[in-house]
Amino acid sequence: MRLVRRLIAVVGVVALAGSFAGGVPAGADTPEVYAGSALGRALNLSVLGQKATFGVSTAKIDSTLQAASSGAGQVLVLGSTTQAKVSGDNTGQEAPQACAAAVPVAPVLNLGLVCSASTAEVANGLPRAVAEGSLAKLDVTANALPINTVIAPVQGALEGVFGTLPSALKPATDTVSDLLKALGTTQTLAARVGHSRSEVSTESGVVTATGVAEAAQVDILPVGGLLKNPVASIIVGSAKATAVYNRASGAATAAFNPAIVTVRLSTPVTGNVDIPVAPGQTVTILQGTPLESTITLADGSVTKNPDGSVSSVADGVKLELLKGVNGGIILELAHAEAGAAGSPAVQGSIVDVPELPRTGGTPWIPVAGIGAVGLAVLARRVVLSLH
Repeated sequence: MRLVRRLIAVVGVVALAGSFAGGVPAGADTPEVYAGSALGRALNLSVLGQKATFGVSTAKIDSTLQAASSGAGQVLVLGSTTQAKVSGDNTGQEAPQACAAAVPVAPVLNLGLVCSASTAEVANGLPRAVAEGSLAKLDVTANALPINTVIAPVQGALEGVFGTLPSALKPATDTVSDLLKALGTTQTLAARVGHSRSEVSTESGVVTATGVAEAAQVDILPVGGLLKNPVASIIVGSAKATAVYNRASGAATAAFNPAIVTVRLSTPVTGNVDIPVAPGQTVTILQGTPLESTITLADGSVTKNPDGSVSSVADGVKLELLKGVNGGIILELAHAEAGAAGSPAVQGSIVDVPELPRTGGTPWIPVAGIGAVGLAVLARRVVLSLH
């Protein structure tokens, strides 16, 4: 949210500075000012005290005909990071998809490729910026965790939850005890995280900012349940935040669609059952076992400020997985936000207002300097915020 507020604040500074600047006769037109910003984040991960962020994207545009975007498959992994930035009409820059091997966060994790792509362009006076970031997969094998040390105290509870499981992980595995001993060398958790996408565009008289964190699925004991289904699957839908500014009316609106979560259990005790998790709700599954996991589903919010600027946030989903195993693994999934602000052009204003800066043509005037400095500071903070 701070990124959105800072972008809107810069637009306000430019407009305010213009209202006090001289050099244009009274009654001159006041030019249009607008800005939009979007952010998406696929995953924050914490395991064994180590943290990492994956699938981050940011995009922003403004009425000075600047557009900028940045994406990171994994923050701080340069091979997975892209950036694009342009200024001025009929300009464009594209950073095609770049992928790299994820930097290991902990010995229990097997991470796939991390990728990003970024585009920024201004065509016929209409700026647009798009960025994407993604993580292909995340697998956990518990052989590096002391899982067997936590089996004995909860053996009775495990029998109550799972009963006698069919042969799933290897031919000799047909009891809970055997199953848990096999966890030391078997895949314990698999996640398909998806990716985030941020886009801000200007077309058809509106500025539209959209941040999306796409669907994810986390499987606990991927082949340990009935008919070799996962014992538990946590299926996370997309989170989406939008902000729209109408350039003709000067009005801005915002909306959000929070992620929807479904928990799917497949054990001899529960059978195959789906449990929906509503926004604002917390659900714990597999209680009393090393596999105990808690799902906390946040909601979202829309903010409309007195100056007419708007912002929206689709809050993410927090998964505290395998809580009985050395502190477990924490995944924060699917967070998105967007913001928009502006003021339409006014003809015959009685306030002395200089022309907003443009690339090429006339020299930049002092107000352009104020706006450029503010936008440069903001751009730097956006980049730093990804580190």
